[in-house]
Parts: sequence; C-alpha cells; structure tokens
Amino acid sequence: KSRLQPSTVKMATASGEELKSRGCFTLDLLTAEGNSIKQTFEDADVDIPIMSVTELASNGPIGSDVIFRQNDGAIVDLQSGAVSKFLRRKGVYFIKVFTLKNRQSSFTRQGAA
Repeated sequence: KSRLQPSTVKMATASGEELKSRGCFTLDLLTAEGNSIKQTFEDADVDIPIMSVTELASNGPIGSDVIFRQNDGAIVDLQSGAVSKFLRRKGVYFIKVFTLKNRQSSFTRQGAA
C-alpha cells in the first residue's frame, strides 16, 4: 500500500478527453533483472499502468538512460551500468516489475482488488 498524494499532472486520452487523476503514489519496484527502480504513478481510470520516461530517467544516483529501439528497449543506470530491459508489442513498450515486499506483480486490472 502507498499513500496517495495530490497531483498537478494534466493527462488526456487518445481522443483528447481529459483523464482525471485522483492523486499520485510512488512505489519502490524491482525489474525482472532484479534492479531497483522508483516510479511515481497517477491514480487514474486506466487498464494498464503507464510509466513516465522522465521518471525512469531519474532512477539511480546520477540518473538513467532510457533507450527505445524498434522491438525493445532498456533502462541503463548511469552509475552502476545495471540494465533493465523492456519489449515492444503492437507499438507499446512493456516492462515487468515487482514490488519489493513480496516480489508479486505490482498491478491488477481496474476494479480488481
């Protein structure tokens, strides 16, 4: 569980309608490779959590490179060189992450609890 904080982020759907946020929360996560990342998420009506590239680039003591390629990509910690990979399916990039507490998948579909 994470504490919900007020948010000033403005978001829109693909059709241009406003996507309202109920606030934001920050999670400490592990990638499939075992690398730690900290990510802030907006609490909004979406089916899949969306990660911010700006947030991903802020991971690590001096930041990270976020690399997008045609079929995959990576987050590379600039200090340690640790690499966390993600893949691209149907034009969307995905990364598998786990919570630190119990290494369970961090997210469920909207409405499932």
